[in-house]
Amino acid sequence: MRGPPTTDDREVDALPRKGAASASPAVVTALRELESLGRFTADEIVKAARNEDSPLHEYFEWDDGKAAHAHRLYQARGLIRRLWIVVTVHTVEHKVPHYVRDQKCAKHEQGYVSHEQLRSEPANALALIRYEFTRAIECLTRAAKLAITLDVRHAELLKIAERVAEIAEQVEAQAKRKGK
Repeated sequence: MRGPPTTDDREVDALPRKGAASASPAVVTALRELESLGRFTADEIVKAARNEDSPLHEYFEWDDGKAAHAHRLYQARGLIRRLWIVVTVHTVEHKVPHYVRDQKCAKHEQGYVSHEQLRSEPANALALIRYEFTRAIECLTRAAKLAITLDVRHAELLKIAERVAEIAEQVEAQAKRKGK
């Protein structure tokens, strides 16, 4: 049984900035130089990136007007995420988001749709549920990869992943039965 990967086994890479073919190895180096005992903060990264010669600089919006607008969009999305409703189904109350990502929008487009509206759009509702399960599976996959690389073994991890897969299959089967 092999233990966790050694430092020599690990390859650190950064995702490319928008429009770039690949990330610069200098970005990884710059981030590594900020580490203190393997840790750093977002504030430290921004401080280092302010230097126009830093390989981190191009990953940030330095036009304060554009940055302010982007931050306000972030705040608006936060407000949308805080709105929840309680829906009773067969005497059981479920607290769910009032607005969710509108699956009718292209991936690069913004858009939200209300819970009430989705109830009248069965195909869009099904697309949303598929999207939500895909997100859940991606989170579980990430967690599983972290568990493997950190050598964390726990039977509960596998049970959770299996349960999510079962639920996703049940949703798909129900949709097929309804002919959607």
